Amino acid sequence: MQFDEAAKLRKEWMDKGEPACLHPELEQRYLGQYAGDYACTVCGETFISPPLKVQSSEDKK
Repeated sequence: MQFDEAAKLRKEWMDKGEPACLHPELEQRYLGQYAGDYACTVCGETFISPPLKVQSSEDKK
């Protein structure tokens, strides 16, 4: 997921009142190259520590 995509998701989520999110799917976040963190594909929240299972953009191809 690109950096700006995560930021857009996060803003939209916060505009909804920031409801609880279970972060069912996380992807590596990129800013041209891997940025070193992960973002939830639902709410856009970022995480520094790698989760137990990460779906990278490469897995989707």
